[in-house]
Amino acid sequence: MIFQTLKFQRFYVNKNIFPITIKFAKIHRNNSTNSTYFQKHFTIPTSRIIKTEQIVSRLGFGGYRINWNDDRHKMALEKAIKSGINIIDTSAHFELGESEEVIGKILNDAFKDGFVTREDVVVISKAGYVNTKHTSHLDDSFAKINDKSAHSISLEFLNEQISGSLSRLNLKKIDIFMLNNPERILQAKNKSVSISNLYHDIERAFDYLDKEVAKGRIGGYGICSNSMAISTASDHISLPTIYEKLSNSSKKNFVAIQVPFNLFERNLVQRGIGQNCSLAEYAESNDIFIFTNRPLHTISGGAIRTLVNNKCNLSERQIIDNLTNGFQRIDQLESELNGLLPLGHPLLAKFMWSQVLSQNLSRLSQNQFATKHYLEKQIKPAITEDLEVLLDYIKNKALNGEKSRLQNWIMAYQMDTQTLIESIILYAQINLLNNNDELDSMISYLCPSLFSETAQFHSPLSVKVLRINLANQAVGCVLVGMRKIKYVQDSLSALELSDDDYLTIEALDDIYATNLITFDRKMGLDLDACISQLLQKQLLAETLLKEICEKTKELLMNESNCVSISAPVTVESVGDIHGQFYDLIEIFRIGGYCPYTNYLFLGDYVDRGLFSVETISLLTCLKLRYPHRVQLVRGNHESRAVTQTYGFYTECVRKYGSTNVWHYFTDMFDYLTLSVVIDDRIFCVHGGLSPSIHSIDQIKILDRYREIPHEGPMADLVWSDPDPDKEEFSISPRGAGYTFGGLVVKKFLEINKMEHILRAHQLCMEGYQVLYDDRLSTVWSAPNYCYRCGNMASILEVGVDGQRFFNVFDAAPENERDGPTQQLSIEKKEKVHYFL
Repeated sequence: MIFQTLKFQRFYVNKNIFPITIKFAKIHRNNSTNSTYFQKHFTIPTSRIIKTEQIVSRLGFGGYRINWNDDRHKMALEKAIKSGINIIDTSAHFELGESEEVIGKILNDAFKDGFVTREDVVVISKAGYVNTKHTSHLDDSFAKINDKSAHSISLEFLNEQISGSLSRLNLKKIDIFMLNNPERILQAKNKSVSISNLYHDIERAFDYLDKEVAKGRIGGYGICSNSMAISTASDHISLPTIYEKLSNSSKKNFVAIQVPFNLFERNLVQRGIGQNCSLAEYAESNDIFIFTNRPLHTISGGAIRTLVNNKCNLSERQIIDNLTNGFQRIDQLESELNGLLPLGHPLLAKFMWSQVLSQNLSRLSQNQFATKHYLEKQIKPAITEDLEVLLDYIKNKALNGEKSRLQNWIMAYQMDTQTLIESIILYAQINLLNNNDELDSMISYLCPSLFSETAQFHSPLSVKVLRINLANQAVGCVLVGMRKIKYVQDSLSALELSDDDYLTIEALDDIYATNLITFDRKMGLDLDACISQLLQKQLLAETLLKEICEKTKELLMNESNCVSISAPVTVESVGDIHGQFYDLIEIFRIGGYCPYTNYLFLGDYVDRGLFSVETISLLTCLKLRYPHRVQLVRGNHESRAVTQTYGFYTECVRKYGSTNVWHYFTDMFDYLTLSVVIDDRIFCVHGGLSPSIHSIDQIKILDRYREIPHEGPMADLVWSDPDPDKEEFSISPRGAGYTFGGLVVKKFLEINKMEHILRAHQLCMEGYQVLYDDRLSTVWSAPNYCYRCGNMASILEVGVDGQRFFNVFDAAPENERDGPTQQLSIEKKEKVHYFL
């Protein structure tokens, strides 16, 4: 096994986390244009794309789901163009090219009819995504993301995409051509692509696009990116890094960027960690026009939330009645099946959907977007598959008298399950609308100038949210999905009202500073807000920690004593952290923030350091927020006895005034898993091996839901250490667990068909140690341990091929300001040297 050591170099400057740098001003109509189009639509606020000198409406038509199947799409686009919206955004992969075809047909008809000219409209298209039935036929110039999706910005691909887009649009020129989310290439499964490789590919792509500009096939270019505004994302691409490498002629052709921006996702106008200016500030200073997308589809509270509050056709009472009747009908049909099939027939176990869906109704009602996707993409196909198995039984095994009754049952079951699924989606929609009504009221309360008579709007909340987006002067144009005329009308209302808005800085600050989700009683625990607060080293309320620990226990109860995960996983902080909060943040700076990097933490999160409460609070929230991306293994310090001696207990009492928080966390520690296996090849544990355990199956049957005992296999897993001078087990000088040698490791790996053991627990002055012919690694992630040991630390990254990379780093600079000074004020404890 090859491993590599990398010395991490720090490039950030600003220590502040997420200061908001929004410029607010009243938006005035742009009457300077000579365009007859905007002279006709003089009530529409406009912006100017500086580098192309084009005048555009401040709202644009988003063509994401436009296709031939729905005439309302064509009518909506016609309405938008005729009403003064002259920006049209599409992409080569939208609806497999149909979006461009429909837009091209409507535009060319409009040109012929004479109510708009080609010069009046600005068309954006993009390329990068490759949707295919299977990626196996694609060569390695494509980044294969999964079996059905790939990505590319190769020169040949871009040439093909521009030609195809021009053909589908029936245009001679695309005004702005964008590389679409090039950061996806970093997710390639078929090849390794570093961020420097990606920057090089982007630079080559722009060199090629300069030639397309010279040919006149495109007017300019830019980048559409979901991660560009998020400096903490592991797939973050930096606009300054890209732009500063360009020649002056290329900079002139780099016209615009497109990023998400909405009520809850405001990274565009916020300074991220280590940034001296926000993305919006940098773009504005370089005359780069800013398009924003997803104004009404936000990622909030861990889920996609649509910011609409239109009226539902059915009352809440009718929907609940339909739901109740639907469950009763399915339950009755499933009971009838017991009389149609032989007693104990295995097919009976397949038809328990009434019970499955009713037990999960509370969860399904919380997020309409996710519920609709889950029911239509997973549940409906599963039910169809079960019915096909039943049909096969009817054809081959059922008696003649049974066949007609079973066929009638299948028809009724198929129809009634479809009705039930529609009722559940409507029930989730009602909950969303109720939540959004409360959000609407809160916005009106915080900013009274946004209040207006709502009868004229399809969705009053959407109109308010668009007006808030438009109030940010840095945003040149907000791209909105307008597939229906009522969506176009709401967008036009927001656009026209925004021209008369005077949203004060104070009012908008109130909106952005308020955690709006906390006012929504049904949205549940807002983990994103908790994580954001903890990243700024601010303690959570005691009542909140109680709820978080309870929910985490519920989550951990479903995990095995040995959790299996797949690479790639960044084994960050796999070594002990011991309450060194700033060093934990340093790890996230190096490895990437969740959920953009998968993490495996191998225990000892508390004690010794000054900020154990903040450290374990953050890690617990991350585990609860991203349960499949964060794994927490129990260490020997995750126990009541040890934490009463080495600091965590005292810290909890000092910071919260009682032992309650200590009890919440130590109770939760009893539920942490004992080990993890990566790709069936790497066994991960906090301490080491036990003479009582030969196979991983023996770990799986241990009773872990308790305090760590003084002896026995559970104690050995968290206390034992390797001894390079021994071959077998020996008594440990720690007073708990054992030391073990190379022969023990070799036997364990052979029995369990593993390749490597990864563990923590021991201070390594170089940050890590590799023993026994690369069969075992120790990784330590607390630099300058206890603020005095002077050691390095490391994090370990495990790739898809099992390769291991150690990133070695030093203590975070914040420790100089906040660590040692506080340490001097804490009452000195008796020195304990077992950890060395």
